[in-house]
Amino acid sequence: MDPRSEEKRRRLERALEKGPVMVHVDARRPGVIVPARLRDDFHLRLNLSLRFDPPDLSVGEWGVRETLSFGGVRFAVAVPWSAIFAITGAQRGEQARVYTEDMPRELFEEAARRFGLTTADVDQLRREAQEIDRMDLAPGTEPEAVRAAEVAARRRALQVVQTQASEPHPEPEAQPDGAPAAATPGEPALQPCPASPDADDKAGRRGHLKLIK
Repeated sequence: MDPRSEEKRRRLERALEKGPVMVHVDARRPGVIVPARLRDDFHLRLNLSLRFDPPDLSVGEWGVRETLSFGGVRFAVAVPWSAIFAITGAQRGEQARVYTEDMPRELFEEAARRFGLTTADVDQLRREAQEIDRMDLAPGTEPEAVRAAEVAARRRALQVVQTQASEPHPEPEAQPDGAPAAATPGEPALQPCPASPDADDKAGRRGHLKLIK
């Protein structure tokens, strides 16, 4: 297990002990298993928790597996560590961890277009981001200026791409009678499977965080 994957694993395990966690995934990466309509999503946000029903969350050397509900339909997802480029804790005031080396190129391109940058600038953004390797972002704040960013527009673009990489999915409005929440236009509705009262008491135990050998 490489050091970056091990760091992601430790980070996710610590965050899960506190509550639900959002992982930011490039679903196009090899090994990712998600519903067919989401396989081309370069920024797929998945909510993970020890309290979802069924309580089958597994975190191990390969990556993460869990049964999630997409628009009310259950699906067993699998995500290798290489496909995860940010981990966002659910607790207010908790930092987000961004792994810049694993971020998809499209995030850099979006920020570059906003500031009128060129293809060469996009490549420079990626190189500067990889010098950082990973960054902690406090919610609602901009990251510190990136060293060696001599062009102000490129520096601002890098700040934008780092921040947007860990932005949570907008909370959809709850629907009556326990119906699945509606998706934001252009975004999938990612909902946990509802937990039963018994499962809620048992699923929070540490034992549900199984290791994949």
